[in-house]
Amino acid sequence: KFPDVPQTGENPARTFRKRPVAGARRIMNLMLLLIFLLYCSMKIFSAEISMQDIYDLKPLDRVVSLEQLPASNRSHVDELTLPTCKDLMQQPRSPYVSGSFLTHISTDIVWKMRRDGSRELTLPSTCRLKRYTSNEAKQCLKAKSLLFVGDSLTRYNYLSLAYFLEYDRWPYRFDKRVPQYCMDLDKESCSKLGPNICAEGDWGGWPDYLTVLGGGTDGGMFHGNMEVTEVRGLNGGSYEYISSSEHGQTTLRYAAELGWKGTEPYHGYKFTGCAKNATCRYTAQQYDLKVQQVADDNGFQWQYDSATHAFGPNGTDFLEQYADTDYAVYNRGLWGRLPKDRAKIFMNSLYKLSGGKEKQQSRCFYRSTTSCEKSTKKNLGSYERDNIGAVAYEAGCEYLDYNHITKAFGQFHYRHPKPDRNLAFERSSVFWDSVHYQPWVYEELNNLLLNVLCNANQDF
Repeated sequence: KFPDVPQTGENPARTFRKRPVAGARRIMNLMLLLIFLLYCSMKIFSAEISMQDIYDLKPLDRVVSLEQLPASNRSHVDELTLPTCKDLMQQPRSPYVSGSFLTHISTDIVWKMRRDGSRELTLPSTCRLKRYTSNEAKQCLKAKSLLFVGDSLTRYNYLSLAYFLEYDRWPYRFDKRVPQYCMDLDKESCSKLGPNICAEGDWGGWPDYLTVLGGGTDGGMFHGNMEVTEVRGLNGGSYEYISSSEHGQTTLRYAAELGWKGTEPYHGYKFTGCAKNATCRYTAQQYDLKVQQVADDNGFQWQYDSATHAFGPNGTDFLEQYADTDYAVYNRGLWGRLPKDRAKIFMNSLYKLSGGKEKQQSRCFYRSTTSCEKSTKKNLGSYERDNIGAVAYEAGCEYLDYNHITKAFGQFHYRHPKPDRNLAFERSSVFWDSVHYQPWVYEELNNLLLNVLCNANQDF
């Protein structure tokens, strides 16, 4: 007997069968409503994600779970899953905008080997470094003035960057003494075209090397765009390179600060401005004349008891030639640890030279001493990180930890018995003497510097 039999005379069995159909429709309508609400919430959520910075979440199609990778690959996440360093630094409100994380002690460093014996700097767990072209570098540094202060380790960084701006490529990756066979493995490594600008030993003596840098008789290596006031070992050498007008007139300057004891007399000459119109010349006769002037202790346009005094509050005659500095990079430590009190004088001076609070886009850095056997035995990396880094930040500057970046190279032993067989070639592919790197290392370090300076948001 069917309950609630209708009074219309309709078959009660048919009425009973309609009731489940109506219930199913209600369930289906409820499901459609839930799907619609879920769709709306996903749209709202995706809109919120699109407003977030790139460093908050990775795109869903590029997230890789280590558990999904084969066991042999779990230690190396595909670099394409990493954001670019430039993306990290340019996002609004990015905590990475300064680029300091690129050289931080916590950043993993891997030198990826090339077949020619050189290596590429990579940050496999952090981000992908941009490989700057010369045109991109010129655009970034257009009308900027950069000052590099330090010993020969800094000088070769400086010359490598100047060469890059002048020739639209980096110097060949090895000095001419390393046997590269130029078999098209990597044309940039081929060094059969003559002496290398980043290896003083290729030039047969300092007079020849310095005069060809400073213009020689016909413009020299830099076509008259570099002025060199140095007499090797006898005065505080200064270099000024200015790129051509079509390349933005970028100014690169180098001031020698050898740091033997830090108390050596510091004297030299002001720039004449010849680099601005490519008229610099530095003949052998001019070099000899400067040697005589130094011997007679006359003709100097600035003289100080030490480099520290030159960079101090009374160093006006010396510092005025660097008054337009936008970026300043300083290092001194290989030949003697930089005391904190002297570091404070230098870093305060570089902060003022680079504009202090008045020029918000200008920057100054202490660059830690690159790794070699000598710096490793002295434990320079830890000393500079713990002491000089704090001084740099207190002065309003920043800290580039090149010692950490090149830590792997500090494990090569220089004065070591040579094996009977030629098994010591790897070291000579990194160093050309006990402390100076092959040119390809300066290429990588300068590309890293360009990432620090040029990746940053223009409002930084």
